[in-house]
Amino acid sequence: MTYLPTMGDTESIAFNSTKYPGICKPSNPTTLQAVYDMQNQINRIAKIKGGKIIAQDGDIGPGTLAAARFAAESSPNPSRPPSSCMDLGANIIGFTAAVMAKADALGAPAKVSAPVPAKAPTLVMPTGLEVKGGPPVGASALDSLKHLGMPMMLGLGAVAIGIGYFVLAKPKAK
Repeated sequence: MTYLPTMGDTESIAFNSTKYPGICKPSNPTTLQAVYDMQNQINRIAKIKGGKIIAQDGDIGPGTLAAARFAAESSPNPSRPPSSCMDLGANIIGFTAAVMAKADALGAPAKVSAPVPAKAPTLVMPTGLEVKGGPPVGASALDSLKHLGMPMMLGLGAVAIGIGYFVLAKPKAK
């Protein structure tokens, strides 16, 4: 099992890249929040430079890696693009700070509306156990709904339509 710990404040940054090869999944809430922040900073540059805006799904997969490379190369002072999810995960704090500085210099908005993730964010523990992750810190109620994943959102929509039908339906005459 590949497990990447790095230095952090209270909880170290840690990823699991074994359960899903080629994807580094956070192993704790601190790491998940670090990935959300990095994905937002990447999206800020994508918004200004015309790149692809990615879903804030908490994973470092092929989409996030491609967007990170775009962000690293799309500035007057390009930085070294990450070579793999493990490379990006091991340097996430420094990379996020560099991308944030570039986005600020470009005048990018502080928050960019991202697409809904295909599935709810999860954490993969060092043992391989997968547990549900939460929304980004400071997320609005609508942002929190985005992080439920598409299947859960469809289910909530169906429930809302059903409730609306029963509330608004006219009673049948006897």
